[in-house]
Amino acid sequence: MVLKLATTLDGRIAAAGGDARWVTGPAARRLAHGLRDIADAVLVGAGTVRADDPRLTCRLPGGRNPLRVVLTGPRLALPRGAQVLAGDAPTLVVTTTTAPMRRVAALRRRGVEVALLPGRRGRVPFPSVLRLLGARGVTMVLVEGGGTVAGEALRARVVDRLVLLVSPRLLGGDAVAGIGPLGLRRVAHALRVRALSVGRVGEDMVLEGYVRYPRR
Repeated sequence: MVLKLATTLDGRIAAAGGDARWVTGPAARRLAHGLRDIADAVLVGAGTVRADDPRLTCRLPGGRNPLRVVLTGPRLALPRGAQVLAGDAPTLVVTTTTAPMRRVAALRRRGVEVALLPGRRGRVPFPSVLRLLGARGVTMVLVEGGGTVAGEALRARVVDRLVLLVSPRLLGGDAVAGIGPLGLRRVAHALRVRALSVGRVGEDMVLEGYVRYPRR
């Protein structure tokens, strides 16, 4: 699993008011579309769908659209007009088995696939999501969600590679953090990024590496 984040220098993905367009520049966004082109699936949470209304398609000439995966709680709180629910690419909504069947049926009537998995505290655990996608032959998953999804993926230790696009901007502590809580109490428990490479794309930096998790 690849986690892609577009942040400011102080690790923020959106301003305090929720505005996230655009944290990084055009060249970095083209790189992100290149990642979608080679991914089997691109994954976000329902919060990103509500806040940003992304299409999650590859908009490079000749590019290939990945399977769009949306993780959501049992309320299935997705806007009816969300672009990710449009038919220009396949979409899989993953929710818990307690989701209202009338809402599940409404999505399926629109051509959206819905998978129901056992939940934990109203969320579908990431390992269950990966098993579901693996059974479909999905080998490369690109996570593009917000801080909550990024934090959950890292806490579940399912992220292998990190691609961090960093803009030369500062938004401050009241802005939205790129990674949600990880529950780490000591610096010694921090996740480390190995084989780190640093480059430039347009005005932004690109940091890539592999996540190494501390021993339990």
